[in-house]
Amino acid sequence: MLDSIFTYLEIGYKILMIYIQKKIDLHRCTMKIFATALLLVIGISFFHPADAHIAGGLTRDVGQYRVQFISQPQFPFENERVILFFNIQNNTNGLDLYNQTASVTILRDGNVIEKFPLYNAAYANVMLNYTFPGAGTYTISVEVLSASTPVEADFPIEVSGGSTSLYIMAMVAAGLITAIIMVPVFRKRKIKNEKDA
Repeated sequence: MLDSIFTYLEIGYKILMIYIQKKIDLHRCTMKIFATALLLVIGISFFHPADAHIAGGLTRDVGQYRVQFISQPQFPFENERVILFFNIQNNTNGLDLYNQTASVTILRDGNVIEKFPLYNAAYANVMLNYTFPGAGTYTISVEVLSASTPVEADFPIEVSGGSTSLYIMAMVAAGLITAIIMVPVFRKRKIKNEKDA
């Protein structure tokens, strides 16, 4: 999959180089820097961390457990599918705890919105899909039931109104604004270089 992404980026880079060269008539080195920076910004915007045990997310220490949580996307939108990922670890040494039973409840303003059945976290991970019905602050409550005394960890999650397509449009707009600002700068530099030569 990563190879195909790099192939598409390479093709996009070549097409962008041809387009810029014909439309703007910049020096080849300046054009390469501009195209590389633009593609780098666009490419980086599509990568998001997704694994709570590896990096990011929220952590709660409760009793003998450490529970980590992260959502994918990290900043979810209403009416769009979100992956909720939990990892259960030993609180003292940070090692994954296997064969744990956990229950997940989603609350909004203290009211239960959704209660999921018991999950057996055979490999210390619980992952589920959910679509938040509206924008606002929700609480994701994870109850580890394997302990002699069940423990509960609560995680807040902010759900935005709108959609992912608005986010993508904002990223494209930022790229276009950058291009609009940079083209006159490159043209002035080219004219100055021609006068100096």
